[in-house]
Amino acid sequence: MADLDPARYAVALARTVDLLRTAPEAGEQQKSALRTLLEQAAEHSATFRVYGGVLSCNDVPLPTDSRAGAILAQSFKDHGLEEIVIARAADAAELLGLARGLAAPAGRGRLKERLRDAGSTRVMLILETAARRPPTISGAFAKAALDDAVKQEWDKFLTHGAADERMVYVGPTAGKPPAEASAPPPAPPAPPVPPPRPQEFLGAAPPPPPPPPPPPPAAPALGAVPPVPPPGYANPLSQPPTLTNVSKLAIALNDVERDPYGRDLLTRVTVLGRFIDEWLTKDRVAEAIDALRAVVRLEAEAPNEAARSPYVVMLKRTLGRAAVTQIAAYLLEPRRAERAAAVIQRGGDISVELLIGLVVSAETLGERTAYASVLRTIPGGSDKLVRLLMRTEWQVVRNAAEVLGEIRLDESTPYLARLLQHEDERLRRTGLVALAKLGTGQAVNPIRTVLQEGPPELRALAAGSIGGEHARALVAPLATAADKESKAELVRAYCLALGRIGSDEAVQALAALAEPGGKLIGRRAATTRLAAVEGLKLAGARAADALARLAESGDKTIAPAARDARAALA
Repeated sequence: MADLDPARYAVALARTVDLLRTAPEAGEQQKSALRTLLEQAAEHSATFRVYGGVLSCNDVPLPTDSRAGAILAQSFKDHGLEEIVIARAADAAELLGLARGLAAPAGRGRLKERLRDAGSTRVMLILETAARRPPTISGAFAKAALDDAVKQEWDKFLTHGAADERMVYVGPTAGKPPAEASAPPPAPPAPPVPPPRPQEFLGAAPPPPPPPPPPPPAAPALGAVPPVPPPGYANPLSQPPTLTNVSKLAIALNDVERDPYGRDLLTRVTVLGRFIDEWLTKDRVAEAIDALRAVVRLEAEAPNEAARSPYVVMLKRTLGRAAVTQIAAYLLEPRRAERAAAVIQRGGDISVELLIGLVVSAETLGERTAYASVLRTIPGGSDKLVRLLMRTEWQVVRNAAEVLGEIRLDESTPYLARLLQHEDERLRRTGLVALAKLGTGQAVNPIRTVLQEGPPELRALAAGSIGGEHARALVAPLATAADKESKAELVRAYCLALGRIGSDEAVQALAALAEPGGKLIGRRAATTRLAAVEGLKLAGARAADALARLAESGDKTIAPAARDARAALA
């Protein structure tokens, strides 16, 4: 694969934008330009930036006096962009959505909407700070209060609403049963308009009669109690949800949950699916996730295949790529991450492909871990994660190895072990850290080899990455390495690793290392014994008895440190 030529990539993107700006239809020139851009994206990722007035591609400055540079610089300015990131293997729909958005007039590109409609997971935009129009401080607090109110009402409804078959009447006569609630007053009839007199056609037309007053709003439908905005709410950036909007989906969900496997189930589930689609279209994803989570639960609890079938049909139709893309964003939102994960898991192959793309393109380890943790729970997801280690881009391999170590995917152990022989030192280090975090039985031999033969830096790196009782298989290699090591800083690293493991075997190993050993031959250094006491302190309550014995031993070197460690545990 040839190295990326930033200027060539920029020309491909600029030419596509320029042709679509002139003629947006699918002409031969437009198709040829998009094909050239697609060929670039098939082999390389690219990051276009405008910082300080300098346009660059992958940090290589591009001349703005060229036609391509001028087109891109003007597009960035028109649409308030700071960065465009195009991941490798971006598809034609994503690239066409990006190019059409850049080609649109200033302020009318709808870039994010175009990418969302294309189901894009491999193109990312970063807007200028000024273009984000942050809310005022009071508006931010008001929006947070409204969000809390909406969440509380939805949680209350999803927990208790379906169990209570008695509908709650909400309206000006709240508290009365529907039969007693007065009907809304009819609209007053429009005043009659007299026929025009003949002379009116000869002169100026008289002013038209005033329009009749609008009819009063109809009483709200029966349904769950909607969230009420806090007093004094005034958010200039968004409008609070109305009674009708909240109640429609709530009523449809309640109608299904009252008799989840009874008559007319397919009809009721279809109606609910339509409202969920409407909520997703209106970008009211949080409420849609709550409803979909309830549907997934009802599907799983169905007593037979006939009762399950309507839910299967609805979920298959609803959970397309666009819907799964919207829902996946909530995997990073703590309040709804668990519910979003349950819905994403039901998406099957669509969810697997989307989450793999998100793992590859995520900017932080925390985001990659959130996506990968859900991905491993979907059939086929673990295999796709492991296959990332076979990619050619070192950044992708590094990110995959890091996340596999974080989620401790046992199946990845032999593939991570191969990274220890990789020609790239960065990948060797990442593979070692991932294996240390896994701590499985298969990881013992590679880590033992590093502890025995590796350079001091790698030995310390491996020891510092080990921790948790799941790594109890590494107790023996660490104890052996600590007993034979002469460097005090490495001995301490091994003892601290044993303390973080904290299993009974680890405590026994540390207690043995704290003993003086032989009187002349094989006598342990004081630094080793003190490091063992430090490890016992880190092991916590399990090490209390061992510390008590050392504290009462009368050993002038160890007893004071053991007493201090024991006191810290109390």
